[in-house]
Amino acid sequence: MLIKRFFNILKSNLPKTKLSKEDLGNGKDSFENTDYPPIKPMDPGLKKEAEYYANLEVKYGAGFSEIKVSYKELIRKYHPDKHVHSEEKRKIAEEITRKLNEAYNYFEKKFNGKY
Repeated sequence: MLIKRFFNILKSNLPKTKLSKEDLGNGKDSFENTDYPPIKPMDPGLKKEAEYYANLEVKYGAGFSEIKVSYKELIRKYHPDKHVHSEEKRKIAEEITRKLNEAYNYFEKKFNGKY
């Protein structure tokens, strides 16, 4: 009685999987959840590069000319010298400018063959 109860608890906690007719016909056992695609860890270098594209507000994989135009527009908009009236806004602008410069320098080296 206790063993049956234990197995019922185990069965109820197992994830539901979808098996195709081919899997059942070939005698294959599948414990994979087929509702979702497999999750692959992202390469840290690509993750950082995607972050740089986002910081520069361009689509992923944009060319250097598009990056350069966006960089110049954003620097004009967020330059710390434009926010001297408020210390808090100036600090935020300095942080944004630092991130923009870091991203632009990365792409400049990448597209000029130094990376």
